[in-house]
Amino acid sequence: DAPPLDKVAETIGKKLAWGPIVGHNIQFDIKHLNASFKRYGWKEIEFNQILDWKKKLFKFGYPLIDTCALSYLFLPSERQNLDTLREYLNLDKTKSHTAEADALACREVFYKIIETTVKK
Repeated sequence: DAPPLDKVAETIGKKLAWGPIVGHNIQFDIKHLNASFKRYGWKEIEFNQILDWKKKLFKFGYPLIDTCALSYLFLPSERQNLDTLREYLNLDKTKSHTAEADALACREVFYKIIETTVKK
């Protein structure tokens, strides 16, 4: 029942414009979002442009934080895919591979990595 991107692009753009952005394999997400925005006539701002929603300009915040890469560096798990990390961290797996459940799992992975590295 998700609305089409053209109906929510400005709202999503405003949430993504100012970083940081955390994701699991974040480059995949950024490429997908970039292509989706462009499909609906949006353009990523250039260096000298000012962000303007009415002109359908968007940008991604910085930094982009990849929990897949961080888990490789800081968690003693043989694999870094989200399902393996859910199991390793005892996270709920009942709704895995849904946008909301995966986003929540990604957040938990990020918090666990922060917690683990701060203690060291």
